[in-house]
Amino acid sequence: MRTIHNSAKEELEELRQKNQETIEKLVGVFSNVLQVFVEPPPDTEVIQLCYQVFEPVGGAQQLLNECEGVNAYKGNNYLPLIWRFYKSHRSAFFRLLNALKFESTSQEQTIIEAVKFLQLNANRRTEFFPDTLDLSFASPQWLKLLKVQQGEKNKIVRRPKRSLCILLSRSRT
Repeated sequence: MRTIHNSAKEELEELRQKNQETIEKLVGVFSNVLQVFVEPPPDTEVIQLCYQVFEPVGGAQQLLNECEGVNAYKGNNYLPLIWRFYKSHRSAFFRLLNALKFESTSQEQTIIEAVKFLQLNANRRTEFFPDTLDLSFASPQWLKLLKVQQGEKNKIVRRPKRSLCILLSRSRT
């Protein structure tokens, strides 16, 4: 487990160095957008001015994708990178889960219930599940990765990252 965490941390540092140019570009573009809003022109003019700022650097969607990529790793969060190092060990982890009998040493059952949930859904291929699993044991960094909002519907849990969270959340404590 420590090797998986350390590999992801090393990958985060490499990404930070590689993404410095992207970060500087995004900050530059955002600064230009803010300049548009310093002296507010009429609404349609604002939109046109923003498009003029976005187009030379790939357009709004490209910038949004880059922002989301940079934002995923902010705050020293290497957790989005763990999947790459974990996926080759996934079947071994599930064999271990199935071979061991888990019991709580206290009244707290959230991890036990989460492990059972993983075992029952190990072979399902759906990307999302209803947000019925109690993830109160997960750190805020894990919750950011696990839950997504779809419109006004309840948040739902992403399949591959859910198993990572449950398996790795207690390995560091």
